[in-house]
Amino acid sequence: MISSPFLLMIIFFRNSLLAALVSVIFYTSSQAAPYSNNTRIALSLMDFGYQEFDDNNALLNREDGYLPGLTLSVDAPASRWSLTTELSLYAKDVLYDGQTQSGTPVQSRTDETIFDISLMLSKELGGKSLSPEQLYYGLGYRHWRRDIRDTRTTGGVPISGLLEIYQIPYVILGSRWDMARSNNTKWTLDLRLTHTFLSNMTVELFE
Repeated sequence: MISSPFLLMIIFFRNSLLAALVSVIFYTSSQAAPYSNNTRIALSLMDFGYQEFDDNNALLNREDGYLPGLTLSVDAPASRWSLTTELSLYAKDVLYDGQTQSGTPVQSRTDETIFDISLMLSKELGGKSLSPEQLYYGLGYRHWRRDIRDTRTTGGVPISGLLEIYQIPYVILGSRWDMARSNNTKWTLDLRLTHTFLSNMTVELFE
C-alpha cells in the first residue's frame, strides 16, 4: 500500500508565471468571442505541486506536473460594484514519487481532478497609474480528487493505489490590475490570497 500519513501535510498549487501568462492570453482573446460582455471563458495551465512530510519534517512523497484547465466567469455589475461567479476545472495525471508504509521507494502516476467554484464581490477603483483597477473579496470551495494508481516496486512487488478526496472551503482577497488595452483587447493581472477553513479529507483504500 502506498504511504499517505496525515500527520503533517503541505499542499500547494503553484500558479507560476507561465500559468498566469497562458491564462491571460486566452482570457484576452476570449473577449472577441461572441459572448456577452459579462461572460468570460479562459484556458489556463496550473503548475501543480504537492508534498507530504512526517513529524520529523522528512519528505514522504511528492507530486509535480502541469494541469490544463478551463475557467468560466460571469459578472453581474451594478454601478461600481460587481458580483462574480467563477468556475474552474483542472484535470490530468502527474508524477507520484513516494514510498510504501514500510519505507520502500515507489513511483507511480496520480490522476488529479480539481473543481473550484467561488463567489466574489468587487469594487471598481478607477484604475489610476500604479493602482489596482478592482479590489474584491469572497468565498470559494475546492473539490480535489487525488487518485494514486497501482504500481510496482523496482523488485516487481505489486503496490495498491488509493483515492483521496479533499473538500476545501476558503475565503478570498484579491485585486485586478489593467496592464494594457486596445480597441477589443484587455490584458489583466489578477492577484489573490486565499485562506482555507473547515477542510475535510476522505480516503478509499484499494486491495
